[in-house]
Amino acid sequence: MATTTAAPETPISDPLASLDIGCRQPKHAAGCILTTANEVSSIPVSIIRVCQLGGPSPGKPGKWANQGWLSALIRTARTIKCIPKHVTAVNWVPVDIAADMIRDLMTHTVQQEAQFYHMSS
Repeated sequence: MATTTAAPETPISDPLASLDIGCRQPKHAAGCILTTANEVSSIPVSIIRVCQLGGPSPGKPGKWANQGWLSALIRTARTIKCIPKHVTAVNWVPVDIAADMIRDLMTHTVQQEAQFYHMSS
């Protein structure tokens, strides 16, 4: 069973909050569209902000997908025989834990206001 903790989550309206890399801008746009739909039409909305999904929890069946940036970092380190001093910590959530959390959120009572959740380990 997934565990939950309270974390204040709110809509983010500032487009500069999403860096100009990867899929952050489309995620931000989708969040703005859903929040507006909730405000204008009272459509129930839950937005789950997910960090990095990884493979299954230890002892669970399945395997981790090849993470392009991670394997590139390892291959480069092996080639040049050097590893970076500072690598930003990555908050991995095992995919089975993420699925449990999403299932739990789907069974919550529908709220009038948009709900925001941040999934991290």
